[in-house]
Amino acid sequence: PAAFFAGMTLPLFTLALLQKGGGEQVIGRVYAANTLGAIVGVLLMMHVLTPLIGVRLSVMLAAIADAALGLYLIRAVSPARRTVGYALGAAATVMALVAVTLGGRIDPQQQTSGVFRTGYAAQSDDVSVPYLRDGKTATVSVKQTGGMGLIATNGKVDASMMLSERAVPTGDEITMVMAGSLPYLHHPDPRRVAVIGWGSGMTVHTLAGSSKAQLIETIEIEPAMYEGAKLFGPRVARAYEDPRSQVRFEDARTYFATGNRKYDVVVSEPSNPWVSGVASLFTHEFYGFIKHHLEPDGILVQWLHTYELNDELLGTMVAALVSEFPNTEVYVTNTTDLIFVAHKGRVAPPDWSALREEPLASELKRVGLLRPDDFAIRRIGGAQVLAAHVRRLGVRPYSDFYPTVSLNAPRTRFKRDLADSLVALADNGLPVLDILDGRPARVLAHTQEADVSRLTEAAQLALFNRQALMTGDASALGNRTGQAIYAAALRQASSGVVAQKQVAYWSDLAGSVVDTSLGQLPAAELEGFWDRPVWIDVSRQPELVQRLMGVYEATAQRDAAKMYQTAVALLRQKDSSELSPKSREHLLLIAQLGAIGSGMPAQVAAIDREFGGSVRITERFGPVRSYLLAWADGEQSAAAAGGR
Repeated sequence: PAAFFAGMTLPLFTLALLQKGGGEQVIGRVYAANTLGAIVGVLLMMHVLTPLIGVRLSVMLAAIADAALGLYLIRAVSPARRTVGYALGAAATVMALVAVTLGGRIDPQQQTSGVFRTGYAAQSDDVSVPYLRDGKTATVSVKQTGGMGLIATNGKVDASMMLSERAVPTGDEITMVMAGSLPYLHHPDPRRVAVIGWGSGMTVHTLAGSSKAQLIETIEIEPAMYEGAKLFGPRVARAYEDPRSQVRFEDARTYFATGNRKYDVVVSEPSNPWVSGVASLFTHEFYGFIKHHLEPDGILVQWLHTYELNDELLGTMVAALVSEFPNTEVYVTNTTDLIFVAHKGRVAPPDWSALREEPLASELKRVGLLRPDDFAIRRIGGAQVLAAHVRRLGVRPYSDFYPTVSLNAPRTRFKRDLADSLVALADNGLPVLDILDGRPARVLAHTQEADVSRLTEAAQLALFNRQALMTGDASALGNRTGQAIYAAALRQASSGVVAQKQVAYWSDLAGSVVDTSLGQLPAAELEGFWDRPVWIDVSRQPELVQRLMGVYEATAQRDAAKMYQTAVALLRQKDSSELSPKSREHLLLIAQLGAIGSGMPAQVAAIDREFGGSVRITERFGPVRSYLLAWADGEQSAAAAGGR
């Protein structure tokens, strides 16, 4: 009914005036009045009606006004004082109004379900919605279920946390706590901090846990978000109670474009890029704004996600960031959340002492960030790693003038894509970043439920595989049935001498265990596992098995020259085709890694030309293969530029 009456208003106005002899000039006047009315209506709806009475009642009020105006105009142009049509129209309007008033209430459970993402409007019975408010820019809700609180815009959850400090934290909590603590780790004196996006308030709460910041200024476009997050109570208390925490209700681009404020740190945690209007906060131009507002030694802490994006879209946003901030490093906080630390100037050594101050230290401890290794294991790499990633993808920096993310991110959200190739560099099974970026694999001295991290879980799985292979005890692998089968089968197949006809089978088993261990553990933890293994008598095995184990041993020792020599020699051996496709792919990549680590980047392409055609490209290692080529190309280009 609202759309019908709104659509009929303009033609009825025009008809009424024309029938009174107004002439064609009245059409221009009607359209001018309609344009003015649209402007006034938007201002009235956004700034007055929606905040006061919500979207539903505001739309109903507008519909009533449209219907009343339409009935008046019908009556004004009717030749008769009373008509049956007029009476029926008035009666239908009243009936529609009554029906909408009585039956048009939307179930809060359905309204907050995020049906556009899940396809389901129903939620479990234990979900309650204590807060639901139509704001100027979005409908904000707070849901509670199973001791967890979630805050959402238009049904899309932006943050979640456990309402009790004693409960195991959510993955979002680790992301928010890291976003609030990394500024103190990477900036020597972060006095003035700006935060883009209030979210749950946890990031600001974490920032306020240190005495270093003198001002924490948050730019949030939606006041209802700020009010809704208050329901998280003590979990975000400092964000509301600390006098250093101030909030500005404004669009972030407008805020930074209309002043010359300077900050030591900007933490940017907007919503997802596929949300309407948000992608503009990930463009080359916006990062230029941010750079202008940072002090010479300032840093930008930027959140991004890998879920519901593809590698190209994530890559174009990363390209935009590094085009303005070449000195950037990246962490993976949980499984699919990334935090980029972009330095305007030089990269200062981390100040670990800054994280020992209370109450910040307690906040970090709760989410499993107890010591430097807890941060280091989550770090993927620095400037060269990101530059090679962008070069591999061949993407241009995301720009306001080429809105590829705005246009294509909704499609990747619908397809539920995953931009995984950057994070996969750290846990694909081979020590790619150990060789390229000097990122040593780490094993945490502790393990707790709070370690909700893809890379910590990968390290723990590698330890369990080591135990299963070296001792025969696969109990630690738990419900990881596939891994337990591979480890047990490899141990059994290696108990004696591997028959020549079983080499392909054996090497496939070995490759499957390599995929989850060789690059996930530091060299010291690989002794007895892949370095001088105790679970197989290598000296008694066929030559192919001995030489393959020699390659894996060199890789476990991180001996780049030996990796290159042994892998290339085995690939050139005629009977190497008897090895499994998985093992041959390992050999190709290990040879290329060894070439880079030995200072021979030109050999990477040569190895690919010589052996690449006979080696299967898999989904797991295909991106790594092209990444190594991109890295080597970058090193050669840099060397050529330096020689001129």
